[in-house]
Amino acid sequence: MIRYLECLCSCSCLIAHLFSVFATKDPYPHDVIFCGTFTSFILVSILAITHQSTGSFNYYIEGATALIGFVLFIFSSIWTMVLVEMDEHLPWLSEKQEYDHPFFINNRVQSVGALITAFIFLLHFIFTIDYLINKSESRKTEGDNDSTTSLYYQNISVDLELYFFPQHMWNGIVKAGKKMKLKFCK
Repeated sequence: MIRYLECLCSCSCLIAHLFSVFATKDPYPHDVIFCGTFTSFILVSILAITHQSTGSFNYYIEGATALIGFVLFIFSSIWTMVLVEMDEHLPWLSEKQEYDHPFFINNRVQSVGALITAFIFLLHFIFTIDYLINKSESRKTEGDNDSTTSLYYQNISVDLELYFFPQHMWNGIVKAGKKMKLKFCK
């Protein structure tokens, strides 16, 4: 499910970039890092969706891809704003004119879209690393599942502890020894 979201957000970033490049008034300079990042991660997401549906799935490659996506989309977001700041129109515009100018609107949308997509990749990376950590820990010790959440991922039930939530937050959610189940669909 998260791959579909990554693909959708990458498509929206590519569309925002193409609107900026093909603008008739003040076109954005075409930089290969933007088209390369956005297009390649659309393709990577589509390939990962097909691999996941066929059953050939490697969590290490999944985590590495998500981390690389996070880094490249963060870089794309920052580089967009750096190029906007280096534009020759900026010193001559007032604050109000800057916010109303189509060039700045398009690039702001591209930068925010790339930032949102980067954090979706970060969330995907965190889930993958958490799964791998718990998978290796469950091989060492079996049993003692009192504070875990059951995750159904690819029709396999695994125990997943969410490390980024403190234990006192789960006390109100998990009551009387019942486990909360998170279901991730294909």
